[in-house]
Amino acid sequence: MGAVIYGAIALYAFALLALVLSAYRFARRRGFGRKRRVALAVVVFFAGYLPLFWDHIPTVVAHEYYCQKEAGIWVFKTPEQWVTENADALRAIHRADYLPGLADPQAGVTREKLSSRFSRETVRSRLTLLPLTITRRTILDTHTDVVLARQVSVVTGYGTPALATEWHDLKFWLSSKSCAPGLREFSNLTTQYRDIGGGR
Repeated sequence: MGAVIYGAIALYAFALLALVLSAYRFARRRGFGRKRRVALAVVVFFAGYLPLFWDHIPTVVAHEYYCQKEAGIWVFKTPEQWVTENADALRAIHRADYLPGLADPQAGVTREKLSSRFSRETVRSRLTLLPLTITRRTILDTHTDVVLARQVSVVTGYGTPALATEWHDLKFWLSSKSCAPGLREFSNLTTQYRDIGGGR
């Protein structure tokens, strides 16, 4: 599958180059000056480039922007602080091995019960025109609806080319390394909040 995709991209690039050179030569035969020949070649290049690669540069710029402005981790209350402030509530908390969560795939929302007192909510949103997904994870005190910690990640890409179901899934060059600062710390906080309490 990978060889086919790379072969198709190489063929596309070769055809685009040939088209640009043909446009330049055509303009020269017509007696166009150098500036007009170059201008025509540029127009032809973008006419062939944009249908497939129009979203490449905007996606790279958007990833950089949201990675800088949105991604990160914020801990509003550590497990230790919560335990200190709510010592009387510890015995009433039960682990969530048997507690159902909540999922709304259409809205990109899932909520996992960590215990009878805490939950972890994940909300995924995608930009309208670009393949950029922002994932916002929060740990909540479900009795008070207070957000205890939040982590935000940013990633780009349409999908895995090998599992492509639509043509744009083949745009492997749009996939980026996930910008997920603090994700491991957030995972550790999730475990610590799940372990709070004396009941099972």
